[in-house]
Amino acid sequence: MVNAKLTQRNDILFCVRSGMDRTECIARLHALHSGQCLSDSSIRRWFNKFAQGLHEIKDAPCPGRPIQRTPARINQVRTLLQADPCRTVWELAAQTNLSVNTSHRLLRKDLNMKKKCAHWIPHLLSAAQRLCCVTCAQVALNQMSRRGNVDHVICADEAWFYTWDPKNRQQNKVWLAPGQPKPDIVCIEQSTPKVMLVAFFDEFGLVHREFIPNGLGMTGLLYLGMVQRMVHAVRRRRPQIFRAGHWGLLHDNAPARRSRAVVDFLHARNITIVHHPGFESTRLLALWILEEEGARRMPS
Repeated sequence: MVNAKLTQRNDILFCVRSGMDRTECIARLHALHSGQCLSDSSIRRWFNKFAQGLHEIKDAPCPGRPIQRTPARINQVRTLLQADPCRTVWELAAQTNLSVNTSHRLLRKDLNMKKKCAHWIPHLLSAAQRLCCVTCAQVALNQMSRRGNVDHVICADEAWFYTWDPKNRQQNKVWLAPGQPKPDIVCIEQSTPKVMLVAFFDEFGLVHREFIPNGLGMTGLLYLGMVQRMVHAVRRRRPQIFRAGHWGLLHDNAPARRSRAVVDFLHARNITIVHHPGFESTRLLALWILEEEGARRMPS
């Protein structure tokens, strides 16, 4: 078919050089190529081209659609993902002036990346802090082993609850190369208003919880009242621990916890103060209890 077209174009060029007009050229081509003759519009178009000085019967090379997935584009997308791996395909397309489909093919085929959900954790602890947690846990274990049952420990912790919506599963997905581990995402977007919830819990669940009234800070007298009400809650909800007569309380080293009134009350009740590191290690264990038991009942 291509050779037939080139032959007819050569005949059109011959007609132009012979001084024929377009009507005579069309009649000649229909007579020579009756079965596979070009259309009249094509004959006129090529006749005009040859009349204007064109001598090439082949089609001019077409550059086609420009290649967009170039090494420069790939490096640009890789740099953007290194700065923020949570970027969506739409954001990458807008920042690189590529289409959404081209950006997606670049990610999947050129960079060989997949988008996976990152691990959500409340805090990032350094290696020294994790080692301190292990050390403090061993000290607490030895401390409670001398007093009796190591299961008789009540933990105390507090948390601020903010009026904000955390990222959903789709928003937490990041682009990863093959073999690249999932990153840890720390939630940092918070806003006011907020309310503080103090919770006392053990291995079986929540024992006692209280909301701190708005406008009040944590003081020694305020915490002492919470501890007293917590002891009554232990009597009702954990009678086996209360009857044992020797159990421990694990809370942080805030000034309110170390106040003389709180320490004297715990010693009078024969409650052991379990050793605690200098940062928030109990929060890793407490957050899910606070969120499940307290956040859904947070006052408006």
